[in-house]
Amino acid sequence: MGHLTSAGSEAQGRRALGSARTRAAILSTARRLFAARPYSAVGVRDIAAEAAVAVQTIYDSVGGKPQIVMALLELIEDEASIPELAPQAMRAEDGLEVVRLSVHMTRRMNERCADIIGAVISGAQAEPRMAELLAEGRRRHRSGFRDVATRLQRLGALRSELSICHAGDAMAALTANESYRLLTGVYNWSFDRAEDWIVATIEATVLDT
Repeated sequence: MGHLTSAGSEAQGRRALGSARTRAAILSTARRLFAARPYSAVGVRDIAAEAAVAVQTIYDSVGGKPQIVMALLELIEDEASIPELAPQAMRAEDGLEVVRLSVHMTRRMNERCADIIGAVISGAQAEPRMAELLAEGRRRHRSGFRDVATRLQRLGALRSELSICHAGDAMAALTANESYRLLTGVYNWSFDRAEDWIVATIEATVLDT
């Protein structure tokens, strides 16, 4: 009986590993297609064909297009090192360091995950669920920089004439996806130049130096 149980567990493990690999292949393929085409121009059948799996396998493993994008969004935090950088920013004792770390997080997100962010922006024009995801992402971005402003105020590093809301919104606007897309995609700035300029602008307009 013990041998049968062990064999069954091994078989389950192999199936789980196979399912995880299939899911990873589906997401990798979808990410590549979304980077090359607008959201509305990528169908589940396209993803299935490129990933060499059945359409039903995609629905069983991940779901439809909105679920695929949601699964891709889960990759952003790790790829941008958010779990590592966010606590550092909130623990920093120097106002400029708080700003530098906070801006660096947004730089990494836009540099490493622009394809995923682009899929959400493109999808927002086609599906209500994508529009909701985009709105939630913007809300969280704005809220996050109000937290940064709160930290700056506690450190005595925030200009006295600025409220937390005003300062947070200003920083959120400077670090928004649209800002990076304009600076790096339209004006052809490097991400280093964009990051340095954003930090310098926040230092000059938000910090009490």
